[in-house]
Amino acid sequence: MPARAAFKPPFLGASADAGTLARVFAAFVGAVVEVVAPLLANPRSSSTVQRVALVAGVPKVVTHKLSLGTAKVPNGWAITDIDVNGSVFRVAWDATTITIQSGSTCNITLEVW
Repeated sequence: MPARAAFKPPFLGASADAGTLARVFAAFVGAVVEVVAPLLANPRSSSTVQRVALVAGVPKVVTHKLSLGTAKVPNGWAITDIDVNGSVFRVAWDATTITIQSGSTCNITLEVW
């Protein structure tokens, strides 16, 4: 019985071998990772957390210490701790500061990302 010729995928041409297949697969995986990685990245992985004391009804400008690169404003913010029952809201923010205000005098832990 004659030996069968090795299968060579038509898109690789007649000179397909294991090295070529490995390079094609590596290029495919690299392209997929390049597209998917930003979607899976945790935006909070580079966040800053700091304690802030707020006085009722008085806006407080907080320097958030993020390195935003070319971004003009942070992606988000959250109160991770508050010592009284109260609400806190963002008045404004930019590349270096976030202005927040509370309806009650309180101490908060602010996370900015």
